[in-house]
Amino acid sequence: MNLRLTLFLLVFLSGLSAANAQAPDPKAKAILDEVSKKARSFTSIKANFEMIFEGDDKQKKTEKGEIVLKDKKYKISLKQKGKDKQGKAKDFVEEYISDTKSSWNYSEKQNEVTIDCAKATTKEGFAISDIFVIHEKGYNYTFDKEEKRNGTDVQVFTLTPQKPEGKKVQKVTLVIDKAKKQVVSLTLYSGGNKTTYNIKSMKTNEEVPDSVFSFDVKTHPGVKVVDLREDC
Repeated sequence: MNLRLTLFLLVFLSGLSAANAQAPDPKAKAILDEVSKKARSFTSIKANFEMIFEGDDKQKKTEKGEIVLKDKKYKISLKQKGKDKQGKAKDFVEEYISDTKSSWNYSEKQNEVTIDCAKATTKEGFAISDIFVIHEKGYNYTFDKEEKRNGTDVQVFTLTPQKPEGKKVQKVTLVIDKAKKQVVSLTLYSGGNKTTYNIKSMKTNEEVPDSVFSFDVKTHPGVKVVDLREDC
């Protein structure tokens, strides 16, 4: 899975538990511990988000997506703009799904699904199942400021790698809803690139059937299946 998307999920869904981070900012630690505690109390999370990528050329690319999380299972759906066979504009769906044993990466545009062992989807030392222990992944953090955004009181934090050499992400800006103790925005800085995730809406503790966290080939006629599983 894309590193930026993986880190976004880890931070957003975990709330950045800060219990064991090195040399923590006391104020940041207290707030992030509250956010993490609340996130852990949810039996499920559904959220719609907007992803804005800005490269060196300052051109912006925007995609919309949805996250569904239950325990360590997840489903991420992204809408990407493209053109169909007739050359007409179309939003194509990409899905990333895991039931903790297997993972499915589906591309509507390619009409292809790749199946692998869930553990094989880990990138750069991060895994979706690590959502409550990202603080152990080598990030320092500081509380920056409180401000209003769109009429909401928010708290802003900065995260930086403890060992920046070789890291793809040099800095993370995290924005928390002060009252709700939930992540509302996350910006990742990598080289000259910037990726911002804005949470547009979120529902918690809804009934989510386990069938959501698997890919049904029967509902995708003609899909090409690439099965990389050997011994999960």
